[in-house]
Parts: sequence; structure tokens; C-alpha cells
Amino acid sequence: MGVLKAAVGVLGVSFFVFGCATTGYVNKKVKTLEEADRANAEKIASVESSHEARLGEAMRLASEAKDEASRAAAMRAAFADYTVIMEKEVNFKFDSFALSDITKNVLEEIGPRMKEDKTLIMEVEGYCDPIGSEKYNLELGQHRAQAVQLYLMANYQIPAFRMYSISFGESNLKTASETGGGNAANRRVVLRVLGPPTASAPEQTQQVYP
Repeated sequence: MGVLKAAVGVLGVSFFVFGCATTGYVNKKVKTLEEADRANAEKIASVESSHEARLGEAMRLASEAKDEASRAAAMRAAFADYTVIMEKEVNFKFDSFALSDITKNVLEEIGPRMKEDKTLIMEVEGYCDPIGSEKYNLELGQHRAQAVQLYLMANYQIPAFRMYSISFGESNLKTASETGGGNAANRRVVLRVLGPPTASAPEQTQQVYP
């Protein structure tokens, strides 16, 4: 009986020592993970801070540009080392900048990704068909681009400074037509999400119609 009690006592001590060792091991691992998370958060904050500084300088240069083309060129030059990781194309009805449900579905693919990764920026290019005056189409193209920006700002809190828009109006036509037929492809907005060199591989361009 005494031997049995002694054995039980030794076994209890063994479990106690093992339990302490296991707890110590887990605590050490948790501490290591916490330190890694902290270091990663600091690295992300540093990248975001650098990115925002670059954006600020790019916006300053763009604001000094004399025309839309120069403004777009200034922004692209500032992010020349960035790569296109996603490109989408959405279309609009004649003489309209209202977003269709199909277009909103496309933006709902882009919004969460841009909200999660604050180093991403987006080019928004507005286009029109050749019907109407050049001045009117430049304005309509800008309205289309801004409609996309406003949707992402309202629904995903993407700040305006991470999206820059430009209207090409009736230039860069995909199809040449002076009438309504065949112009659906020209009434479009092209969206390009760009990220730093470490961003994931680009996705293929997709075009959707309202």
C-alpha cells in the first residue's frame, strides 16, 4: 500500500512538472507570436506611411498639371514601379453615368480588396461614344469616372486620394460609329487597381455591359 501511494505521489509530481513545462512552452510560443505580430504591424504601418507620402507628392504634381492628360501622366510617373493587379471594364447606357447592377457587382469585387490593402491605388478612366460635342463628352466621361469613385467611397470608405480619375471623352474609341448602333463598347469606364512590386499577379481584364 505504501509503495502504491509513493508511486501515485511520484506520478502526480510528474504530471505537475509536465504541466508546468507545457504551460511555459505555450506561453513562450504565444509571446513569440505576439512579438511577430507587433513587428508585422509596424512594418505594415511603415509601408502605408511611405505610400501615403508618395501619394501626397503625386497629387501635388498632378494638381499643377495643365490638362487631364498631363495630370494622368504625373500620377502614373509617381507610381511607375507599381503593377496592375486587377483591371475591369464596365459599360454605361447612352448619355448616362448611372451605375447598373452589373457594374455595382464589379465594384463589389474591387471594394473589399482596396479596403483591406491600403497600399493599393486605382486609375479610373471615363470614356464616351462620339455622339455629341467633344466638350460634352469630356464632361460625361468625367461624371462616369466619378460615379465609380463615389460608390467606392460611400460603400467601402476608400478615400478619394487613393483613386484618381481622368476623362478621355470620345477619344480612344473601341468601335468607330457615329450612330447609336455599335457604340455600347465605347461608353465605358476602365478600372485599374495598382499595387507595389510585391503585390499579387495581375488578373485578366473583364468587360461587362449594363
